[in-house]
Amino acid sequence: MMPGARTLISVPAGMARMPFVPFLAYTTVGSALWTSFLTIAGFLLHKQYGEVADWVNPVSTGLLIALVLIYLWRVIRWKPREESPA
Repeated sequence: MMPGARTLISVPAGMARMPFVPFLAYTTVGSALWTSFLTIAGFLLHKQYGEVADWVNPVSTGLLIALVLIYLWRVIRWKPREESPA
């Protein structure tokens, strides 16, 4: 995952009060799949690094900007849940 997104992913999970064990499981599986994908892609595309970088850099920058904007929009619109009276 992109560095910015993987750093911030725990914030919305915490705001939603996601239980720790499912968060850890999903994070572990997602990280393993993503790392495997990147490893295989790097192995297959290593000779075309320059061409791949020319295509991926603008796409990843645009995606990062879009994710930050979506995240900010959600933070601005977020309202805490009302707790039921005890």
